Amino acid sequence: MEEDANYCRNPDYSSKPWCYVQGDTRPVKEYCEIPSCADSPCFPSPCKNRGQCKVEGTSFSCSCLQGFSGNKCEIQITGLVEEECKRSRIGYDYTGKVHVTQSGITCQAWSSQTPHSHSHTSLPENYCRNPDREPAPWCYTTDPNKRWELCNISDCVTPPLQCLPTNDPQGKKYFGSMTVTIKGDPCQRWDSQTPHTHRFGGLSDQDNYCRNPDGEKVPWCYTTNPKNKYDYCAIPHC
Repeated sequence: MEEDANYCRNPDYSSKPWCYVQGDTRPVKEYCEIPSCADSPCFPSPCKNRGQCKVEGTSFSCSCLQGFSGNKCEIQITGLVEEECKRSRIGYDYTGKVHVTQSGITCQAWSSQTPHSHSHTSLPENYCRNPDREPAPWCYTTDPNKRWELCNISDCVTPPLQCLPTNDPQGKKYFGSMTVTIKGDPCQRWDSQTPHTHRFGGLSDQDNYCRNPDGEKVPWCYTTNPKNKYDYCAIPHC
């Protein structure tokens, strides 16, 4: 039992786990008070849909995966939850509300031509966006001496949905792990130009997953089939 350090154990099948403690003249055996798992509010876990149970005194709380809510993660969210983070390396998918640049300058409204004139007038408010595949979301600034600047957008840490929610039926923000087309062809990696060349180098961090960077009707990918350049993917609806 050397690997068990000084933890309470029950190597001789006594009535409960025990350990040696120092007596008056020699070490003596003493039992440990180990609570029963049956007494834990997290045993068995009351959290549904793979939620994580955490003991809170005599009660519990559930930490839900993305797409679920409720005290026990029992409610499935069919709509996409807007997140203040990005899932792609360059953040082409970002639709949050950060509106200051990485140096702290307030963003100019996209509908405004002051102090900087531009052509991206259809984007919302003055939120950081990446309509042209820059290294990260960005905005025009309210500083006349600084035309534009990148924004600091953190990476998402929650698991992505593996289905198309009702408020994103095209899957523009789909970041699941489907890697085959509707006809069964394996997808070509986005960082590869073989067997098909393409212009989506900004997706080089997306392996060979089905994506929709250009607003097609559903996510798609280039295929590894030389006779079929690209095809749609069969992503289920949530």
